[in-house]
Amino acid sequence: MIGRANPAPIIVYIGRYAPLDWHHLYLLDIWHGISIRLTYFDNFNGQPAWSPDGNYLLFTAGGDYNPITGRSSARRIFQMNFFTYTQRLLTNNGRNVNEENPAWSPDGRIAYAVFRSGDWDIVITRPNQYQTQRVSNIGQSMNTSASEHTPRWSPDGSQIAYLVGGQFFSELAVADATGNHARILTSGMQIVRDEYDWSPDGAYIIFTTQRDGNYEIYRVNVSNGAIINLSRHPGEDFSPKWSPHGDRIAFISSRNGGLNLFLMTADGVDIQQLTAANHRPATLIWSPDAQWLVYTAIPQFGFNRQLYIVSADGGDVRQLTFSYTDHFSPQWKP
Repeated sequence: MIGRANPAPIIVYIGRYAPLDWHHLYLLDIWHGISIRLTYFDNFNGQPAWSPDGNYLLFTAGGDYNPITGRSSARRIFQMNFFTYTQRLLTNNGRNVNEENPAWSPDGRIAYAVFRSGDWDIVITRPNQYQTQRVSNIGQSMNTSASEHTPRWSPDGSQIAYLVGGQFFSELAVADATGNHARILTSGMQIVRDEYDWSPDGAYIIFTTQRDGNYEIYRVNVSNGAIINLSRHPGEDFSPKWSPHGDRIAFISSRNGGLNLFLMTADGVDIQQLTAANHRPATLIWSPDAQWLVYTAIPQFGFNRQLYIVSADGGDVRQLTFSYTDHFSPQWKP
């Protein structure tokens, strides 16, 4: 059981809503096993991102295909106020502009990717005084000829990392908090989209790459660009996540047969296997106190993804959701 000392045991996740096959956001209370639906837009809702204080939630809605028109709708970013549960568009970019990957800085700024003129660019902005209102216009934009996407702030908010290149394999770049002084950190690394993470002290970034012919986890020094392979194994190692204390890295690996959760130290040694269920885990997150890991996996005799939790010290795995539809992409509430 999860003890009552565990802070804020609330998770938001994406669930596939049958029979319409939309994707909606759900809120899960881990202590009580209670789940409630948060979104009611009749389309695909996803990419949840909590504000640092946990009072607001950004998410994308749209992008679904219309068989009548033969077109997909624009994906827009919405913001939910957790005091009133109201949901409004974050920006006034227009109904035909695609927006993705919202990310909060520690001081409340927002970075996201916007698709304009054939390329993705990173936009840095800040909501107005009432955070559910739209921003007045597109703010600081890192607009170059290359596609820039998947932004993530450093833990202190002084820098922003992002991916440059294709939507599947890219290079890692970093800029200051205003989007200026951008520089490329990697070259030829073929970084997998969404699979990179800042260290809590902001000194390093870990990422998944296929440069070696299999999935490997690398670490890059943000200040000097020095890169090392942390996983160093012929199996598949991916989905690295730094612990909140910075001493351990959780990841998924096939190194002992099947796919399971593992931990390693920040320098890639002292590897510990956490799970042995071989139920194809994915999309893992740490609890804020570093005591627990929540992840997505497929039950042994199932076909759809569900949420699970395991202690970071090892022990029994507990299933959190039970459904005949997909549940995935958990995000722990601050």
